[in-house]
Amino acid sequence: MNSIFIIVSNEQWEESKVTGYLAANEKENQNGLCFVGFNDLETFCNSMFEPSQFPIALEFSPESLGEELEWGEASDEKTWREATINKDRILADNVLNIYSFQPVETCSGVEFRILGED
Repeated sequence: MNSIFIIVSNEQWEESKVTGYLAANEKENQNGLCFVGFNDLETFCNSMFEPSQFPIALEFSPESLGEELEWGEASDEKTWREATINKDRILADNVLNIYSFQPVETCSGVEFRILGED
């Protein structure tokens, strides 16, 4: 299976480098950590984060999570498809890559774009 991603604030990532794990937070599904595919990163980020949070996307291999991911369907409210895993935390060492976002002014306000993407 392809990689999956979780988006966290820069502050959460810095904390996970100290503690060694990523903990569930208020921006994520109350039932566990929430993951999205690469094509949904910007949409998810725009819906859930503010520029002051300096969000970053962390890439994982689904196999590294050690448990079954449960994929939900997109809806009118959540236009992205997301997966949840019922864990309070995951090891930071399982992160494969880190992707940064750049806030960009648009006619509808500020939107995030993945750095390096057109």
